[in-house]
Amino acid sequence: MPLERTLSLRSAVTFVVGIVIGSGIFASPGFVVKEVQSPGATLCVWGLCGVVTLLGALSMAELSAAIPVSGGESVYLTRAFHPVFGFWYTWLTTTLAKPSGAALIAIVFSDYVCRLEWTCDGDGGIEAASECEPTPEWASKGVALAAVWFLAVVQIMSTFAATAVQEFFTVEKLMLILTLCVVGIANAASPSGLSDDAASRNASSDARHSLDPDRAFRGTSTEPSNWALALMNCLFAMNGWNNLNLSAGEVKNPGWVFPRAALISLPLITVCYIWINAAYLLTLTIDEMSGAETIAIDFAQRIGGKPAATATGVAVALSAFGALNGSMFGASRLVHACGTDRTLPAFFGWEATIAGRKTPIVGTLTQACIITILITAVGSFQIIVRIYIFAQWLFYLLTIIGLLRLRWIAPDLKRPFRVPTAAPVVFVAAAAFVVGVLLWQNPMECGVSLGALVVGTPLYFLQQRRQGTTEIQGEKMYTESTALLGGIVTDT
Repeated sequence: MPLERTLSLRSAVTFVVGIVIGSGIFASPGFVVKEVQSPGATLCVWGLCGVVTLLGALSMAELSAAIPVSGGESVYLTRAFHPVFGFWYTWLTTTLAKPSGAALIAIVFSDYVCRLEWTCDGDGGIEAASECEPTPEWASKGVALAAVWFLAVVQIMSTFAATAVQEFFTVEKLMLILTLCVVGIANAASPSGLSDDAASRNASSDARHSLDPDRAFRGTSTEPSNWALALMNCLFAMNGWNNLNLSAGEVKNPGWVFPRAALISLPLITVCYIWINAAYLLTLTIDEMSGAETIAIDFAQRIGGKPAATATGVAVALSAFGALNGSMFGASRLVHACGTDRTLPAFFGWEATIAGRKTPIVGTLTQACIITILITAVGSFQIIVRIYIFAQWLFYLLTIIGLLRLRWIAPDLKRPFRVPTAAPVVFVAAAAFVVGVLLWQNPMECGVSLGALVVGTPLYFLQQRRQGTTEIQGEKMYTESTALLGGIVTDT
């Protein structure tokens, strides 16, 4: 049975903002600077990333409004191409993409929490991680797993509780971003800076003029591959913008909510990201930012010393916690929808009724278990992130190609919202560029995702044989959604 439609525009906006603004913005800026090598180019890349993701979100909004059932890309790919495409997405997403994304966030959360305990004392504030006592492995993994399973229990209890958690941490994230931005700009505007430490004031004096017109693009890299890598780091920080589509079956009036949620949340996120990067650039030098992994702590330490660095570390950990909640929420709905649709065995669609509300208990537990395996068995942030980005953007590309195909094969499908054709076309070109560069430069990591598809394909045919039917998986969902909208579909 379908889940209740309880998510409003406010909830949709807070989920998108809460999912996207997480660990990425506190880890990616240093690597973007490292690739493009100038302040002006850095801000341009972040702006370009915002445009690409907005085009993708608006394209997804058309699909979500036309086929308003939970399941996201798995449902859209099934209808646009063939059931095996929906299965491929479901298989790769449930086994690699979504769990690895959540695992990355959990690892970042754990790193910040553990660094507050296993840190160094010093007059200059929190020292570099390499100079501190290393965090015990049991502590790092234990904190990450505790966060995962705590949130799994919250989400099993009720959708309302998960939404309340998300809205709280969304406000916290925005306050953190706003605080860092305001403090950074104030520090840049002050003739002598806000720090009481003379060395810090001298170190940041040069950075305050880094965005001057005659200096902003000085030293910009001219290598296309560097720009591609910079864009991919930005896209990692922006990833998660599609997660709400996985919960389309729980959104009130999706044809009205989805495009407005995209138009509110993603420009807001882009402005926040550009603003906070400007604050970083006006406080830290290019050399200090280049390749920095904990740039928020470096930023806070430069201005306020150890107390500010500690407070910022706590706030970033809370931000990652909220992002982990949103990521797990969306992924569990994907598993539930595909179990209901029999793309996966029906077991994965089982629900539990707790306090009078249905919740996808098996989907939530499945994600939590896979995340646990990734954290305990793999544990390498760099390996997981490459697999994650390739798997995600491969299917973003295929899904929006599917949107264009649906316009051809189902012209009479009722579309409460229709995005201008230029948006999906531009997005397809950008996604193809991202996937191609990753495959060219990181064939081993990409090969893991492609290998998973090869391994999973026999499972699809086994599932078909076990059901004793060749009926298109997802057709029931599709028929129900078009009947709900009053649309008539004709294939050509």
